[in-house]
Order: sequence, then structure tokens, then C-alpha cells
Amino acid sequence: MSAVHGRALWRGLALATIGSVAFSAKAIIIKLAYRHGVDAVTLIMYRMLFALPIFALMAWWASRGKPALSARDWWSVVGLGFSGYYLASFLDFAGLSYISASLERLILYLNPTLVLLLGLVLYKRRIHRLQMLGMAVSYLGVLVVFGRGAVAVAAQRHAMHGDAGALGDDGH
Repeated sequence: MSAVHGRALWRGLALATIGSVAFSAKAIIIKLAYRHGVDAVTLIMYRMLFALPIFALMAWWASRGKPALSARDWWSVVGLGFSGYYLASFLDFAGLSYISASLERLILYLNPTLVLLLGLVLYKRRIHRLQMLGMAVSYLGVLVVFGRGAVAVAAQRHAMHGDAGALGDDGH
């Protein structure tokens, strides 16, 4: 491996690691914002405002030397942007007011299994053994998190009943 290739590999790994950490931290930051009374719509507004210059720069960079988009293409881009970015973000942010950040991450990281299943149903693509193993491991992780959450809820209910019993106890 050449020195240039090695540096590019390490740079790519570093960027992928930073991206993964930032992607995972998003849910935690949103949960913290909810504690301070910020709602999903406000958070999405800030996300869109911060992302707009980056997306505009990427669009400009990718369009250099290419023909302009037609009106139909623009409407397609707007529709995909709305459904694929805004709506998905809104549902993600709103969902975080009901579930934990770790469960939200797990659900998002299970998207590849949904792609495999859609490929099977829509395009009749066969699912290979390693893919099935990956799906099994993924869903086992979800069961662990769900199970831990269910145990925590049961323990909280048990503790609440214990507190109510202690309050009702007159010392006899």
C-alpha cells in the first residue's frame, strides 16, 4: 500500500468515525433540547437552517458544467427533499419525545434490513446467509434494548407500588 493510499484510507476512516459519532449524538442532543422545552418543529428549523448552506454548496459543486434542471426535475427534487429529509427528520424528532435515544438509534440502524426485505418482496432478490445472520444479530440487539426498557418500566411500576405501600403503612 502506498503512503498516499494509506493516508487517504486513514482520513476516510477518521471521517466515517466522526460522522457515526455525530449521527449517534443527534438523538442525545435532541433529548436534551426537549428537557429545556424546545419542540420538534423548532429543532428541525434550526437543523434546516444549518444544513441549507452546505446543501446549496453541494448542489452548486455537483452542477458545475452540467445542464440546468428542468421544471419537472426541480419538482422531483423538492418532493424528494420534503419527504426524504424534512418529513423523515420531523418524524424522527417527534418520535424522540416518546422513545429513548438508544431505541431510536437502533430503529434507524435497522434500515438496511428493511431494504433487504423490500428487495425480496419488490424485486425477488434472494437474501443470502450472511445477510440473514446480520438481520438476526440486528434484531437480537433490538430485543436486548426493548427487554432492558421493559425491565426498567416493570421495576419503576414495582417501585411506585412499593412507595404507595410505604405511604399507606401506619407502622404496624
